[in-house]
Amino acid sequence: MIKRILAISAIPAAFVILFAGCRNSLKEFSFSYSMESVDYYKTSVSFDSNKTYKIETHNYYMDNHAGKREPVIREGTLTEEEYKTLETLLAKCNLFKMKDSYGFDKEADKYMGDIMYQVHFQTPGESKFISIRAIGDHTFPLPFIDLLKYINTFLAGHK
Repeated sequence: MIKRILAISAIPAAFVILFAGCRNSLKEFSFSYSMESVDYYKTSVSFDSNKTYKIETHNYYMDNHAGKREPVIREGTLTEEEYKTLETLLAKCNLFKMKDSYGFDKEADKYMGDIMYQVHFQTPGESKFISIRAIGDHTFPLPFIDLLKYINTFLAGHK
């Protein structure tokens, strides 16, 4: 009888482990992240499951003085290691469970309040937009912070 109870309770545990493992792999996705100092500067990066990336940098301040728009655009293909790291970080983040916005329920910081961050993540059948206004007291899940660290490292290495 005890063996039967153990066997019955082991089946749901096996399914939990199986489905948790499946969540760590993304078959098809697109992800973009942007940071913008309104009217001054914007950098955005996008990745997709085809292992491509696109980085766009806009210097609105200088463009306004020059009277023309000249964004710097860099495109390329992720290495296998870059892709695997990105895919793992995205899977761990569980972006769909995060709030849609952060920092808009409080007064803007006078030094950082014009800095905006936006995230867009899309998989088949699901899409998530997250907007963040820079204020000092946001609390984010650790996997999201790890993702942002990786993106900043990626951007620094692909200038």
